[in-house]
Amino acid sequence: MSQNQKPNMINFLLFGGIGVSILVVAFGIYLMMSGNDSMFSDGDGSIKRIEFSTFIRGEALDDYLICPEDYCTSTRPDAISPEIGQSVNLLRDKLLTFVDSQPNINIHELDPVNQQFTFITHDSSKPFPDVITVRLIALTNNISTMAIYSRTLIGEVRANLNKDRAERWLALLSRD
Repeated sequence: MSQNQKPNMINFLLFGGIGVSILVVAFGIYLMMSGNDSMFSDGDGSIKRIEFSTFIRGEALDDYLICPEDYCTSTRPDAISPEIGQSVNLLRDKLLTFVDSQPNINIHELDPVNQQFTFITHDSSKPFPDVITVRLIALTNNISTMAIYSRTLIGEVRANLNKDRAERWLALLSRD
């Protein structure tokens, strides 16, 4: 390669790299402005509402499901939730008091009519939050049960994190 060809090659690589970088940035700006993030999520980026009786697991990287027997009919729970000698209203009050006292838990969805609540949990050692949905179920006036679904949708998966969280919430809410 002659001395005259080296500067041309360097200029070609330099300006070619700059050109490609500009195209990548322009495409990113286009995606951001168009609101089209389907390349990175399911479309609108929202957390899907869980219908415990009909949903099928599979979206989460890691999850743990606790349901009353024969309640989650389209998927197999990891554990069966017990009957709790408390009214569903008392359980709801305990749940919301607990969540309110936790600075790392935010409310995502409250559905008091159906007694279903979804929360975003932030673990200081993880860059992305996890999601937990709780459905309180009245069996009688003073006996209730619940379904709990804890899941990691993005990021690092840790062994037993969702299992431990779901069981901890169940134990906390089941206490007299």
